[in-house]
Amino acid sequence: MPGLMLREFECSLCQAQFMMLAGDLLLPGPNVCDDCLTAVWPLDNEALTHHVRERLGAQGQGEAGVNSIVQHIQGHREQWAAAEEVIRFRR
Repeated sequence: MPGLMLREFECSLCQAQFMMLAGDLLLPGPNVCDDCLTAVWPLDNEALTHHVRERLGAQGQGEAGVNSIVQHIQGHREQWAAAEEVIRFRR
């Protein structure tokens, strides 16, 4: 029986391990921890892209990785008014 449960993920920005509510079907994609999400939430799109590019540069990820994470965060911004709402929802 499929269900939601807390699962461990690695943050795509800082590589810290964090827990997030997720279903049995885990689709590949970026995951951003609570601390990183809170830090990048107030950044405008240009500053967000710069921050993500800077963080991923040390990991050797290209523009596709940068764009994926930026779009992931922007998607949260379109759906939620504040980072705290996203964090509450995924707990």
